Amino acid sequence: FELKMIKKSLQLKKPILGICRGLQVANVYFGGTLVPDIPGAGKPSHSKLKGYDKRHLVNIFDDSILKKFIGKGRGEVNSAHHQAADVVAKDLKVTAVSDDGIIEGLEWEKPGKKPFLLLVQWHPERMTDPENPFSKNIRDKFLLQIKKMRNKT
Repeated sequence: FELKMIKKSLQLKKPILGICRGLQVANVYFGGTLVPDIPGAGKPSHSKLKGYDKRHLVNIFDDSILKKFIGKGRGEVNSAHHQAADVVAKDLKVTAVSDDGIIEGLEWEKPGKKPFLLLVQWHPERMTDPENPFSKNIRDKFLLQIKKMRNKT
């Protein structure tokens, strides 16, 4: 179902915001691979702890729309996943990583006339501070992309 949704969204030129599993599924859809189990790959766990999201720092790359949206190169995000992108699909580029090297953000390598695509590993919708730019700015920019798309039709 998720793969069909990506395909249809691309056909209709709809903006895509992939969150956590959404990043993982999109990477696979475009030809990338996954780390099936982060601790099994020798990295610290990024999964929930006692039912609560973990928190960790991410580094945002300068040449990304993510950095333009957030306005910061580093910040704290939540974490609740045991898989991650491994080999990145050829049309995508890494835009954020955690300090332990887990890919935390992906977007188009060359956006051109492609529809908006932003993929993040954290859960901006569950972050507790509604003004945190790693949550609020992503939401606001995605909603703006939806409005732009609606105005074109």
